[in-house]
Amino acid sequence: MVDVVANHMGNLDTNYGVNNPFKDASHYHDWCEISDQDFANHNQDRIENCRLAKLADLKQENDYVRTTLLNWIRDLVNKYHIDGIRIDTIP
Repeated sequence: MVDVVANHMGNLDTNYGVNNPFKDASHYHDWCEISDQDFANHNQDRIENCRLAKLADLKQENDYVRTTLLNWIRDLVNKYHIDGIRIDTIP
């Protein structure tokens, strides 16, 4: 069993050049932060496109990001013969 996060990277800034393989600003949503109010008001756009806890939010609608994530997860499962996986994201 493995748990992977496919929603964001660990950095809290816009220094994307340190992120591998998502080094370009186009791989991320514009800077905005999800607030408690967004959850309370069910503001789905902000929930899906802003930063959770200030973490750089991956732009999964970007073809490169989507394809890279899918290939990474597939390769991870195949390489380690994983029989259970949890992909942790926020809607």
